[in-house]
Amino acid sequence: MLAPSLTAIDASLLANVCSSGWSESISLEFKRDAPGNSDKDKHELLKDVSALANADGGDIVFGINEADGVASELVPITSEAADALTRRLNQTIESGIEPRILGMQFLPVEIDGGYILVVRVPASFLGPHTIKVNNNRRFVMRNGTSTSDMTFDQIRLAFDRTATLAEQARRLIQERNELLKQRHTPKPLIVGPIKAVHFVPLNGIAGKQKPNLQTIYSTDFIKLLESDWGGGSRVFNLDGVVVYPGGRSDEGHY
Repeated sequence: MLAPSLTAIDASLLANVCSSGWSESISLEFKRDAPGNSDKDKHELLKDVSALANADGGDIVFGINEADGVASELVPITSEAADALTRRLNQTIESGIEPRILGMQFLPVEIDGGYILVVRVPASFLGPHTIKVNNNRRFVMRNGTSTSDMTFDQIRLAFDRTATLAEQARRLIQERNELLKQRHTPKPLIVGPIKAVHFVPLNGIAGKQKPNLQTIYSTDFIKLLESDWGGGSRVFNLDGVVVYPGGRSDEGHY
């Protein structure tokens, strides 16, 4: 992966990728050319995307040449407008991979009269994902810097992981709902009906990545404020972040 956040990826970073000789990895792959419209190109795209989603996610970077897995030079894309290429690749991915991968991101970075396209594939918890090839199905996974077909045991474990994470998330929501019904919350709730929105960090449950509570506390909490609250604030607690209305610290929404 080039950077934790797409907002940190710009022309300067991409130039450094080549000048410093970044290597491909389990979460980073370089492609000199953008995929064409041939069945072979579509299959290659689907294989690469599905393999990352079935592993830990990562970035596919179109417009960077590599030699023996090491980035060597920028080759900006000029043959197709960025929005047209993004739309075409997204359509191919959505129609060729099952189940659909949620959270795909596309970032064109303008450079030298063209652009480099970064395709960010999230680690998926809806998998394992399969690609459709001539009415057949393939399960593939990223292993190191290569992509290979998943073994029977890997496919079985992937299905088990999806079911286990879903059950853990359901159990967590059920436990929190029971606490809300009993009004056992870090801050006293406003008298009246309770509206609960649960954000379950599957990455955290899977042990892959801790939720960024600081970002939620600093800026994203605003997205949780209701229009009739007349403002609001937030505090940390052992469960995460509590957002409460009207700037009142004695009553909250949990």
